[in-house]
Amino acid sequence: MSVTVYAVGKIVGCAGLKGHVKLRPETHDIERLKSLHSVYIGATAVEPKKDVVEEVIIRTSGVVLKIRSAQDRTSAEKLVGQFLFVDEQQVASLHEGSYFTHEIIGCEVWSTDEVRIGIIEDVYKMPGQDLWSVRSESAAHLIPAVREFIHEVDVKRRRIVVKLIDGLLEQ
Repeated sequence: MSVTVYAVGKIVGCAGLKGHVKLRPETHDIERLKSLHSVYIGATAVEPKKDVVEEVIIRTSGVVLKIRSAQDRTSAEKLVGQFLFVDEQQVASLHEGSYFTHEIIGCEVWSTDEVRIGIIEDVYKMPGQDLWSVRSESAAHLIPAVREFIHEVDVKRRRIVVKLIDGLLEQ
């Protein structure tokens, strides 16, 4: 695929019987989702499929979308777990030190003393800060994506270095 895409949400469930999906936004400005028309859907940014947003409903409980390719609940269920991407013309600009979700997922996480912690498997957008879910061989850990903990982010090398404090990796 020659188009560069950026994640704006993850499809986390279905809503109703007519093909609506529940979206966990990967943006701090969910109102911008109302303007989406042409989007891409896929498990990764490598080979997403182009689709059309027919409806966006923003509720206090979350965001619900109607995607043209999902005409019923059965077809909507096949989209659960995939990401919703936009192209470069629709992407919002980032503040310095911010990263797109798809740039962070899959990165290896290391401590400042060169101990491998694991791989980022998900990013949770919280009101105060993002939480990075890091999967080690034995457990998953949530690391707040704040300057106090994040020492270095190199998305090109797929490597993140974090400063550990007591209790951060406890289960």
